[in-house]
Amino acid sequence: LITTNDRVRLEDGMLSVQGTGMEVRVDTKSLRILNDVNAVIGTRKK
Repeated sequence: LITTNDRVRLEDGMLSVQGTGMEVRVDTKSLRILNDVNAVIGTRKK
């Protein structure tokens, strides 16, 4: 388990997620942003 209480921002293609605090479970490849979460899903470029 990897954790932080810092602000985090993750971007991948059309998805941007940011918030405060994060937990990453390496064995299950799962990720949680814990507080003040904001996600933006962009439109697909043609």
